[in-house]
Amino acid sequence: MDAKKEFADGKFRAECSQMVLTNVGNPHFVIGGPGEMWQDTDGVLQFKIFVAPEAYQALKAYMGRPGVIGQLIPDGDFFTLDAKEHILPRWTAARIMPAPRGGPVEGLAHGYINELVQSENGPANPEADFVNVRFKGRWEFPCNEGTQTIIRIAGQERQTANSFNVAIVNNGEFRFEVRQESEHTIVTLQLPGGTLTPATPSRIHEALQFAFGRQLSVMGIETSSSGRRVTRLISPSTDRGEGKMHPPLEFHRFDEGGHIWRMFVDYFRHVNANANAGWHPISRHLGSAIESTAASLDAEVLALAVAVEGLAGECFPDLAPVSVEFLAELDEAEAALSGVRLSDQTRQRVSGTIGQMRKPRNSDLLRAFITNSRLPGGLLKSWSSLRNTSTHGGGDGGREIERTLRLKSEVLSLLYSIVFTAINYTGPRTDYSRPGYPTAAWPMPQPPAAAPAPAANP
Repeated sequence: MDAKKEFADGKFRAECSQMVLTNVGNPHFVIGGPGEMWQDTDGVLQFKIFVAPEAYQALKAYMGRPGVIGQLIPDGDFFTLDAKEHILPRWTAARIMPAPRGGPVEGLAHGYINELVQSENGPANPEADFVNVRFKGRWEFPCNEGTQTIIRIAGQERQTANSFNVAIVNNGEFRFEVRQESEHTIVTLQLPGGTLTPATPSRIHEALQFAFGRQLSVMGIETSSSGRRVTRLISPSTDRGEGKMHPPLEFHRFDEGGHIWRMFVDYFRHVNANANAGWHPISRHLGSAIESTAASLDAEVLALAVAVEGLAGECFPDLAPVSVEFLAELDEAEAALSGVRLSDQTRQRVSGTIGQMRKPRNSDLLRAFITNSRLPGGLLKSWSSLRNTSTHGGGDGGREIERTLRLKSEVLSLLYSIVFTAINYTGPRTDYSRPGYPTAAWPMPQPPAAAPAPAANP
């Protein structure tokens, strides 16, 4: 069985001649034997190993030890997995928790895999690096290319089918190709050689979630750089919600003007400049807002208001500096407190409060951003109203929900405005702060210049 082909079809299965589990806390505790790895219908990776009776009993005794309720499993309790698929390069995985499977014939260890990795040498291409990301499910995106399928029988063409299902985005630096394949969506990136970082696949994921306003689950990542090819199979979270909110620019199946993809590239370029592990701070705020839409309306508006607050502090920390006069007064207050008899606890709390006052409040940053961006001043009030409503509970129901939904749309427009400014996007956007959600230009147009006053008669 060709595991590479199976991976390409999104149905991974590998029969392994040797699989070895090694305990992290005790490297001498090793369990091994032939086995199999596969993806189930949800894409979750699993494995089974046929082990000798003595090793099976040792695993059974180890997993039967009493644990401590309410505490995380210690790192040393986990196992690492090393699997050899005949003559192909080996697969590795970490943080494995195997379980003995009994029955008529004992000797089976079974478990789940969060991430399975295979690394091998490949053709070196100093000019370009490559990333291929497989997402769970077929989701809609604006297309600009199509594919053609031709069926031939005995050398004669019997049937031809055309599908408009591909988007190719090339800005000279990055070349993206997005297509639907089997039951999944595939995104391929070609970028300049030597510029691929471990965070790049995640940045693709983040940029797509921003552009389409929805949660996406990764099932596999393939990277090729400097003559090294790495394949990572990932179990999508089975308890992850289907969060979805209005995208920054509503789109159709056909790519009209390429604005969605230009917005996507602008976001990707901005977050990909940060090579730190984990999601970019902007993406974390956006991700929380998107994820919350799968819960209740109360959770959604709270997460949206908090995301706007967090984005303002993340993107524009210096937009509204505290005045020199106020800082001088804080210095005088601290000096006066030095002569007051206070407990250490009280003094620390007062000093901490004064320290926070030396920094601009997020509401001050939002106010300055709205003013500088020529956005309607009422958006700050909308954010404040939504923030306070979500913090202290909803309204009285009935028509009150209409007001909440209106505030939510206005604050969503404010959220996207902050991100547009951070990534330097210019072009059309959907303005959710206005009835009917019209398409509007970003940045906000400058007000027309006043005509010069006529010269006075001599």
